[in-house]
Amino acid sequence: MPFDIPEAETEIVGGTFTEYSGKLLAMFRLAIDIEVVVCAALVAAVFLPFGMDLHPALVFVLFIVKVLFIVALLSLLRTVFARLRIDQMVNFCWKYIAPLSFLQLIVNIIVQGIKI
Repeated sequence: MPFDIPEAETEIVGGTFTEYSGKLLAMFRLAIDIEVVVCAALVAAVFLPFGMDLHPALVFVLFIVKVLFIVALLSLLRTVFARLRIDQMVNFCWKYIAPLSFLQLIVNIIVQGIKI
């Protein structure tokens, strides 16, 4: 039971998967896991394109390693922030993420102005 803390199935009464059990619940959970792997592969292909000048077999192995690293990172974050409430996330985003994004926007404008 300690590894089921992100779902907290024993505490949640409502939700999308309340009525499902057995093979149908397994199919839904398998679909969610496949979605995580596909999204990790997309992130690895788009945002981590290093090592593409190697032998094709090594490129494939490196891609699999990058995907596994991203899946492990997502699993770790999901477990660490299992009990994060929506108001905590909104508060964090407005205090830290929004000012950093505005700062990044200003830096991009300055760099584009310097390059021209």
